Amino acid sequence: MIDRVRERYGYDIEQFHPQPEAVDEYVQSHGLNAFYESVDLRKRCCEIRKVEPLNRALSDVSAWVTGQRREQSVTRAELHAEEHDTARDIAKFNPLTDWTESEVWDYLKAFDVPVNPLHARGYPSIGCEPCTRAPFTPAKTAVPAAGGGSLAIRRNADCTLPRSHRSRRRAA
Repeated sequence: MIDRVRERYGYDIEQFHPQPEAVDEYVQSHGLNAFYESVDLRKRCCEIRKVEPLNRALSDVSAWVTGQRREQSVTRAELHAEEHDTARDIAKFNPLTDWTESEVWDYLKAFDVPVNPLHARGYPSIGCEPCTRAPFTPAKTAVPAAGGGSLAIRRNADCTLPRSHRSRRRAA
């Protein structure tokens, strides 16, 4: 996917991954699927796999842009187009705040934007690797149907970092 974006737009994309030692320690201490066991273990997993790499990625910038939309989840209902990211003390812009899912897919198609191939297999949301799950419905359409997605999204939490932020390591 990164190669497709790089080829299409000519951008050099810097990738950030979880610290391998932190992932290994989490898996050794709690087990490979510990994020199913409690909210605290799910939050710790997210901290290791998403939040810490994102913090490193944003450590030397004054602003960032997301693809977040209000209709994506209950937790995003009050999302604003321009916000102050208090956790990082930088500006945060959400230009797609008011877009519908249909408008996003129309735009992607009209401008031939590279899309993660999992969407064509029916995944409505691609989250971090441990949380992304196949859709619950048997329909496999090019435009994702409701249901499925990431474990965190089904639990009304946000889990939407790009695949480049996920650990590719597997526990032995």
